[in-house]
Amino acid sequence: ANTALLALKRGRVLGLMEQCRPCEFKIYSDATIETVKPGSNLDGGLDFWSHPLSGGALTAHLHASASKPHEAVGATYSSSDQPFCRIDVIDLASGRVRKTHGVDLRCPVMLHDCALAGDDVVVFDFPLTVRPARMLSDKFPVEYEPTHGARIGVVHRETGATTWAAVEPGVVLHAANAHFEGDELVVRALRSLPSTPSSFIASYTPAFLYEWRIQGERCLSEKYISETPCEFPAVDPRCVGAHTPCCFAISPRTIGGPNIYGPPSEGILIDRVVKFDLRGDGDAFADAWTLPENFWLVSEPTVVPKADGRLGDGVWVLVFGTSTAPARQKTHVYVLDGEDLASGPACVVELPGAGLPYGLHSCWVEGGELAAR
Repeated sequence: ANTALLALKRGRVLGLMEQCRPCEFKIYSDATIETVKPGSNLDGGLDFWSHPLSGGALTAHLHASASKPHEAVGATYSSSDQPFCRIDVIDLASGRVRKTHGVDLRCPVMLHDCALAGDDVVVFDFPLTVRPARMLSDKFPVEYEPTHGARIGVVHRETGATTWAAVEPGVVLHAANAHFEGDELVVRALRSLPSTPSSFIASYTPAFLYEWRIQGERCLSEKYISETPCEFPAVDPRCVGAHTPCCFAISPRTIGGPNIYGPPSEGILIDRVVKFDLRGDGDAFADAWTLPENFWLVSEPTVVPKADGRLGDGVWVLVFGTSTAPARQKTHVYVLDGEDLASGPACVVELPGAGLPYGLHSCWVEGGELAAR
């Protein structure tokens, strides 16, 4: 499992990848790592939808809201049978599934991420459809199918009651955040528009920060809120599911960089951390910092609140950058001030050994939560 990470309690971490069950490992205070259980079913909570072709093991992205930080919630997809979506609520202390809801979709779609808004889970039923029968025609099973249409669903985490609102089609892989303003739901995520059915998988399609405003079953408005291409949005964890004044992301410099892992065959080179101000009406781009020459970002931004820091940008933003200089590959951890990215790192730590490859996802574990040796 190498798509994303979820920190549990007492140094336990889940490595997540939606095509397989999570790998549980433990981080000790002496910096050693122990694999606890590969292919974990979370003590029986995932004894279904385990076939790697169909997906449905456990989503790559789970979120803990500011109002309920003791549990994480995620939306998992399956292509084998209804319900094609499953909402799981996981207790972070025990690592067990507390509650599960099935959500019927019109057909299987790649639900890579979701968002939280209060007690609700925001689900993106967008037309990146998953049809295994395509492999019989020597095609990849995931394609962009805009005629399928798009909907945003609001699922109550306790009851499973679901409301759908139709929106414009596109592709959403990563959500920034969501919150309610009265009875109006505000959702912000990265949206892209592939040019052909296979282009999102076969080649890179830029994504931009987008906003939907939804009331019940109606989408009141939707629009791009920045012209800056970006990936992997992140917010202050104290604001997840509630109003946040800003979010952070990483921004690519060029399309067509080296990508030996694939797909897509066209990679990207990412060298900038960006901040978006979500309070105004103009372009939300607010601040940025660019890595030193020959260094490229190999991780998403990890946002850690400062002691007594203000909500939103009173945080430290951590990223990993790897040098491609031919003399010696090396990786630095950069610690940026969320209030002033442009001022550069407050701290730089060079990691021992060879440079880290693209990993993209990361998580923060408090020192006091590490397992004792």
